[in-house]
Amino acid sequence: MTRSPGRTVVFVVTALLVSSVVAVPLLAAPASAQSGGFTVVVTDDTGERLADATVNASWGGERDSKTTTSNGTVVFDVPRGETVFLTVTHPDFASDEQRVVSDTGDPARIEFRTTGTLVVTASAGGERLANARVTLTDEEANETILEGRTGDDGRFTSETIPQGVYNVTVSRTGYFAVEERVAVYGRTTVDTQHQRGSIELRVRVVDPYFSSPEPVAEANVRYDAYDGDTTTGNGVVRLLAPLNSRDSLIVEKEGYQTIERTISVGESPRDLTVTLSRTPTLDTSLSATSVEAGESVTLTVRNAYDDPVTGATVSLDGEEVATTDNGTAEFAVPPGEHEVVVATDETETTLSVTGEGTPTATVRSEPTPTPSATPEAPTTETTGPGFGVLAAVVGLLGLILLAVGGRHRSR
Repeated sequence: MTRSPGRTVVFVVTALLVSSVVAVPLLAAPASAQSGGFTVVVTDDTGERLADATVNASWGGERDSKTTTSNGTVVFDVPRGETVFLTVTHPDFASDEQRVVSDTGDPARIEFRTTGTLVVTASAGGERLANARVTLTDEEANETILEGRTGDDGRFTSETIPQGVYNVTVSRTGYFAVEERVAVYGRTTVDTQHQRGSIELRVRVVDPYFSSPEPVAEANVRYDAYDGDTTTGNGVVRLLAPLNSRDSLIVEKEGYQTIERTISVGESPRDLTVTLSRTPTLDTSLSATSVEAGESVTLTVRNAYDDPVTGATVSLDGEEVATTDNGTAEFAVPPGEHEVVVATDETETTLSVTGEGTPTATVRSEPTPTPSATPEAPTTETTGPGFGVLAAVVGLLGLILLAVGGRHRSR
C-alpha cells in the first residue's frame, strides 16, 4: 500500500460521538464477570494490516490505550459481556475510525479507507452557481491535485483521490472566492456560499517610441464586454472589473496599432501599463516626379512620427540604394515611367517617377594623333659652302665640251 509520506494528522476522539458511529454487533456471549483477551485488528481497505495505529478503548468506567504491533493488532483485558467503545487513529490517515463493540468474544476489525471523493456545492443568494471553478491542492506537496467546474446544479464531484487533508478553492467570475481546508475521507461534502463583487482596474496607456514613454490620450480601452472608457490627457482610464475574472483587454486609437492581451483580475485593485505604438507608415516625397531622362532626383522618407528614416531600401528597375541618416536617397531616372519601391522591415510604399525624352549621348573627346614628321633627304656634308651647286655646273660644262670636241674631229 502506498501512503502519503510525511503527513501528520491530529485526531480528536470523544465518547460523545456515539450517534455518528457505526455499531457493529457481534455474536452475543453470556454475560460474565470473567476477564478475557479482547483483540482489535486494524487494516486498510486493501486488507493490509496497519502498525502504529493508536487504539483507545473504554468500557464500564475503564479506559485504556494501546498501539498496534507490526501485525496490526492490540489486545485489551476486558471483562466478558462488556460493551466497548473504540476510537482508532493512524498517522497516515486523515480521519479516525470509531466503533461500538457489544461482544468482546471475537476480534473487532477496524478498516481505514485509503481513498475518497469530494463533493462541492457552490451557492450565492440561495441559488446554485454553475461553472464555478473548483481547485484541490495538496499544501504539503505544493501541487494541484485536481481542477474542475460545477455543473448546472452548482455541484462538482471529484474522481477517487487519496484520502488526506486538502485546500479547496471555489471561485467564479464576479464573485468572491471561498477557500476551505478539508479532510477527504470516504465521501466528503463541502458547501460554499459566495457574494458578488467588482474591483477597480486602472490602465495607463503610453507610447514607447520616445526615450521617456509619453501618455496617449483619447485611446479607447475596454475589458471585453464588461466595461470600457477613454483615456484622459495623462493616458489613464479607470474601469470596473468583475472579481476573479480573466478576459481580453483591448486598447485602440486611430493611427495606432490595436493591442489585445489577456489579463487576470483577482480580489484586489490592479494597475497595469499598456504600450501603444503608431501604425508604421512611410511618408515619401521626390524632389521632382518628372525629369529629363538620365537626370537625378532626391527621395525623402519620414516615419509616422515625422522623423527621417535611415536605411530604407529604395528600388528602381532592380537597382537598390539606401536612405542616409537624413532619410534621403538620390538616383538617376531612366527614360519612361517607373515605379519606385521604398521598404523597411515593418512596411513599404510605392511612388512613380518619369524620365522624359531620350538621354543625350555623351561623346567622349579623343585626342587627335600628332602626325609623324616627314623625314628629310640626307645631305652630304662638304668642307665648303655651296658645294653641291658648283659640282653640278662643272659637270654640265664638261658634257658640253665633250660634245663640241667630238664634232671637230669628225671634220
